[in-house]
Amino acid sequence: MKICQICHKPYSAVPALSRKDNKTLICPICATGEALDAAGIIEGSKLREDILQMVSKGYADQGINVPIPGGEQYAERDHSGAFLQKLH
Repeated sequence: MKICQICHKPYSAVPALSRKDNKTLICPICATGEALDAAGIIEGSKLREDILQMVSKGYADQGINVPIPGGEQYAERDHSGAFLQKLH
């Protein structure tokens, strides 16, 4: 399990390269957040939250753990995307 250098949460997905310095490896959720920042999709907007949730669910559907946007550290999900357990 890797630890994201931005959110400091564990993840098992392939790391992404931060747009901020082009050298820091980060989780896919933080990387998506940086891409949304660059696109002008502001934090707290419904569109941004929906996109981050869909990305998270896409990884969970493949059995890959990524941080839950705005939520717990991470949780495993079943095939429907429902949380199996909550981790603190």
